[in-house]
Amino acid sequence: SKAIKFCSYGDSIAIQGWATEAEAVISVVDSGPGMSEADCTDLFKPYKRGRNNPTAKEHSSGLGLSIVQRLTKALGGEIVVESHMGVGTTFRVRLAPASAT
Repeated sequence: SKAIKFCSYGDSIAIQGWATEAEAVISVVDSGPGMSEADCTDLFKPYKRGRNNPTAKEHSSGLGLSIVQRLTKALGGEIVVESHMGVGTTFRVRLAPASAT
């Protein structure tokens, strides 16, 4: 939903997923406005919002990514962001597979 919220008409969004024996990965890649390094640093802090404005002026509580990060960590995984101004942003969630019982 973040990719949709911050991309403009004509920007691309790709959602990919794959799994190996070691991990499962979900990746969201967009060609939106990108974020500064400073915005990426604070992105997962509760109530923190980046400098970019939603394209349709949607409301943001600043909690979404902090919740995703907490849930991901609770499942033993990690979420990372890579972003370049004017190029786009990639979010990648990595999870270890559930152990067989």
